[in-house]
Amino acid sequence: MDDDDDGNLFQFDPSVLTEEQRRDIDIEGMQLAEGRVYLVLKPSGEGSVSVRCYDTTEEGDITGAHVLIKGLMATLEDDYEAVMDRGHQEIIYELTETVANKPNYSVSNNIIKIDFSGRKDN
Repeated sequence: MDDDDDGNLFQFDPSVLTEEQRRDIDIEGMQLAEGRVYLVLKPSGEGSVSVRCYDTTEEGDITGAHVLIKGLMATLEDDYEAVMDRGHQEIIYELTETVANKPNYSVSNNIIKIDFSGRKDN
């Protein structure tokens, strides 16, 4: 892991960012709840995505969330095409799966409710 001298797991060099990027990060960061680790994906053109991580925990210890986010980021950096291919496969699977096997999803106020009553294995 690439801890810095302060024991922070996530670090970046703000000097590589534009003023607009720094402002966006500041605004986005103010809206996040404390005690969480966030992975934020923002579409930035056709087939392109901007990825940011935010750590609002104040723990000095490395948690499971920190390990998971590091693994996800390393996978994105090392094998972006494989992640995109897998995402495409999952979308195609969901679109072509028979209706009898799909749970019923409904979204209301950012809460996803899942009704499994239509599944064969219930």
